[in-house]
Amino acid sequence: MKKYVLIVFVILIFFGSGWFFLNWSEKQVKQLESADLVLSLPKNYNPEPWQKIIADFQIKYTNINVKLSNSENKADILFLNSDEFLEHKNKLAPISYNIKDFKEQFVSGTHSLIQENQILGLPIYMDILSLYFNPDLIESPPKTWIEFNEIIKKITKIDENGKIIISGAGLGSGDNIEHVQDILAMLMFQQGTPWPDFSKSIELNGEIYFPGERALEFYTSYANSERKVYTWDKNLENDFDVFNKNKIGMIFGFTSDKENLINAHIAPVPQITGSAENVNFAKYGFLAISSSSLGVKQALSFIHFASSKKYANILSGSLTMLTARKDLAVLQENDQILTAKTWPRRNLDSIRAVFAEMVEAYLGGRMDLA
Repeated sequence: MKKYVLIVFVILIFFGSGWFFLNWSEKQVKQLESADLVLSLPKNYNPEPWQKIIADFQIKYTNINVKLSNSENKADILFLNSDEFLEHKNKLAPISYNIKDFKEQFVSGTHSLIQENQILGLPIYMDILSLYFNPDLIESPPKTWIEFNEIIKKITKIDENGKIIISGAGLGSGDNIEHVQDILAMLMFQQGTPWPDFSKSIELNGEIYFPGERALEFYTSYANSERKVYTWDKNLENDFDVFNKNKIGMIFGFTSDKENLINAHIAPVPQITGSAENVNFAKYGFLAISSSSLGVKQALSFIHFASSKKYANILSGSLTMLTARKDLAVLQENDQILTAKTWPRRNLDSIRAVFAEMVEAYLGGRMDLA
């Protein structure tokens, strides 16, 4: 009898302690000092889902008030995207979150938020680089680059003067491709580079090669009139504008670009035939805390609340984005989220200009990476 009493006692201690610590943690949050927090959102973001989350949060934590703003000045909580991460990195407070748990909960494309063993933000959504195609010109989108090239050869139309009338895809030049730097980064990742660096080499099957050079040569082939896949010209309008005029079959854009495109169907980007795994490219959105906030602990309670499964689903859905949480990614049945790589960078406009200039120099024979 004593044996069974002991077992029951141990069980109660084990599960009871878990209950105690979970509730102790929540109790501690509720006992935080009152605070008025400012959450900064980009100006084009719909405030309604945030208002819903704030209302639910303040029912649970009545002593913490959260106000929305479109200014980062004096904000306690920031909603940023990965292209802004490096710019803000030194102004963000570390997040109290176990790194192992973070990696298990959020997709690998967001792990750049881990810096020097500190987590600087909690991810909300993934903005995936995708293939947009015109259903009037293309019946079924390509799954591989070989299929992509076959479609291009089939639908590209060039007149007797060498002018492109219908383009197969917006690809190959620098200045008139909306996301030239992201497309090139994606191609480099697919070639096996761990980071978009044109000076880096890798070894594959005993061979040393430069993924950046291969990606650049592949990309520019579509604007090279001597190649069979010639389909684009640097003198054409911006690829998004050409798409909206129904004169192009495919372009590359992020999920967030869909509202700017007419008659656009979306599909995953093509993959290298025979590749061991798919490789995609994305940007991500995340919540972070300003290190200058006087309510860091209170702000932490809010971003944990907002990035939970329930509310992350509401936020990503309201933005028509894919989630950054693995448990929700499974429900969305889209492996692009799980295989997407990201490239946080500083000063996107400058990077785009450098990539565009490099592409044009390569096309014009003014640069050789060898």
